[in-house]
Amino acid sequence: MTILLYFKDKTPLRYIIPRQITDLILVFENKSYKASLKYYTIDLYGYILKCFGNLKHLSIIGSYPHYYPSLVFSNIPLTTFFSSTLNKLCIRVRHFEDCLALLDGRLKQLTTLIIFIENMEYDSLNVYNMDDLPNLKCLSLTTPFCLTNTYDTQFLPLFHRMLNLEELTLYITIKNRTTFIDGTHIYNEILVHMPRLHMF
Repeated sequence: MTILLYFKDKTPLRYIIPRQITDLILVFENKSYKASLKYYTIDLYGYILKCFGNLKHLSIIGSYPHYYPSLVFSNIPLTTFFSSTLNKLCIRVRHFEDCLALLDGRLKQLTTLIIFIENMEYDSLNVYNMDDLPNLKCLSLTTPFCLTNTYDTQFLPLFHRMLNLEELTLYITIKNRTTFIDGTHIYNEILVHMPRLHMF
């Protein structure tokens, strides 16, 4: 968090360096974090996109996998975490809803999304833009800590928005589904909607 002090200061550094940085990898070194997820979302992650106006690539990772603050949009202004230049994002989110929020038009130039979803619960009253995502070329979506019974109602509609996707990586554990997901299902429900896909 100390580095943000340099960019909030009224020194020449505050205005020169952020415009020159196009790729940023933020690595959390500690296993624990004391501030709230809302704080990290607004005051760190959101501020990064606001401060670094020419950012093309942002990765937020941890030295200890799964022990760094996730992005969360619950009760946060819709203008938080917005960019017209970002085309690659690697991030961890708290809920599936946060994934929908990221893909609601706030990151219009996004071509690559690597996303880890902690929790599949989705009971929000928020309505997100569900337009197609023509710029998205590469998606890696992982839900390593949770089972989901919303594959048909949440994941498939999301995939159907990605008409120009070329690379797709999925790690999803599905529960309470009455039929098996076989090759025919994958073709009819996913691949046929992604004619440009060449890596799955």
